[in-house]
Amino acid sequence: STVREQVSFDYMDQSPEMMERSARKGLLDVVLSFGDILLGQDWHTIPLWEVQWKVVVRKGHPLTRKRVVNSLDGFPLVGFCYIEGDRLTSRKSPLQNTFQAIRGDGSENTRYSLEIVRKTDSVAYLPDLCMAGALKKGDIRSLQVAGWKNEKRQLYIHFNKDRVRQKFAKQLTRGLSQPSA
Repeated sequence: STVREQVSFDYMDQSPEMMERSARKGLLDVVLSFGDILLGQDWHTIPLWEVQWKVVVRKGHPLTRKRVVNSLDGFPLVGFCYIEGDRLTSRKSPLQNTFQAIRGDGSENTRYSLEIVRKTDSVAYLPDLCMAGALKKGDIRSLQVAGWKNEKRQLYIHFNKDRVRQKFAKQLTRGLSQPSA
């Protein structure tokens, strides 16, 4: 007889600090992260691929008429940030100074950021991993901004050695594929 894994997935965006705390408390079994976070000796880490961050807008946005955009001035920005206790923290990115100069909003969840971009004239800076489907469908468009080099970050998968069988971890890792957009 074959033993089948009882698996359920919950997707959530967390800051690296929140992931580390949740892992130490035994609340997580598998973690995907940008950057190699410190989860402890009970965890096995495998590097996957580099994720490209891109500036994106909705299909039909006024900025899509230009091949290269010189400025994002005048458009609301949606940035990726985390709620840590009672404070809001933002990840370092090329948008960091821009957010301080003009009006912008933060979203703790990449899905919400994507929905805001799809339905408004907002501009976002997000990882391609989270928007490959929307880019492929044409719902959103990536922009080239003069003077910017889009950031690349390593994606890792982490498995709790005590709760995730090695065979299942290998199957899951093989089943993951880099999105193409």
